[in-house]
Amino acid sequence: MLGLTYYEEDESGSLESAFRYFEKASELSDPQGWYYLGLCYMDGTGVARNGPRAIEAMTRSRDLGYNPAEDMLKYWGSDEFKHHESGS
Repeated sequence: MLGLTYYEEDESGSLESAFRYFEKASELSDPQGWYYLGLCYMDGTGVARNGPRAIEAMTRSRDLGYNPAEDMLKYWGSDEFKHHESGS
């Protein structure tokens, strides 16, 4: 997936490009595109952070059969993640 190339680079504009490619992949119902779109929204990678959209994208990925999305949703619901996000 082309978006991964940009996602893994650390150059100016790469992350915004990655987000756009993941968005395009998700429009084609690509479960991996939805997964990475969710990560971008959760981390604020190439886009403003948006927890509800992250969960929506990750849920869509899971529903399309991408197993890592189920694990990520479980992690996001965990106390460990909540503790990490709160900065405690």
